[in-house]
Amino acid sequence: MTSNRHTPGAGSSEEGVSRDGKCKRSCLGTCAALAGILISLFWILNFSLGVFEIPDNLPIVGNLDEAFFTMLFLGCLSYLGVNIPFIRNIK
Repeated sequence: MTSNRHTPGAGSSEEGVSRDGKCKRSCLGTCAALAGILISLFWILNFSLGVFEIPDNLPIVGNLDEAFFTMLFLGCLSYLGVNIPFIRNIK
């Protein structure tokens, strides 16, 4: 008598990975990445004219906000599948 139980990884794709080997992205994750791109672009392009920004003349702390939002921007682009040469994909 044979068992009809499903063996994980046998003939089907693993959870989170499609059959062609690409990562599946959820709708919520894609929306969050797009929101992260928009927020980081707004911050980096300085549309607020420095009103909501940490003053850049403070030592060390002044440039941390730009560094954070630059990394957020690059991370969101990487999540959406944009190939960024100096960021390697960790699997």
